[in-house]
Amino acid sequence: MPGTTPAPDVQQLKRRLGGYIRHGNHDAAEKVRRELKAARVEAFVAEWLADAPRPTPEQVERLRELLPPADRQSRGAAA
Repeated sequence: MPGTTPAPDVQQLKRRLGGYIRHGNHDAAEKVRRELKAARVEAFVAEWLADAPRPTPEQVERLRELLPPADRQSRGAAA
C-alpha cells in the first residue's frame, strides 16, 4: 500500500510486536506476527474495495478460493 498511512491497528500491532521481541517473548511475538499479517491484508482489501469498481461475482469467487477455511474452534473461543 505505497503512499498510504497504515491503519492504527496495524501500527499498534507493530508496536506490540517490537515490545515482545525486545523482551524475548517469542510465543506472543509469533501470535502478533500472524495478527499483523492478517491486519495488513484486511487494510489492503478495504483500500482496494474503496478505490476499485465493484468486483464481479466471478472475481469475488476467485478471491474466496484464496482464503483458507475458517477455523471454527478458534473463532468460537474468541467469541
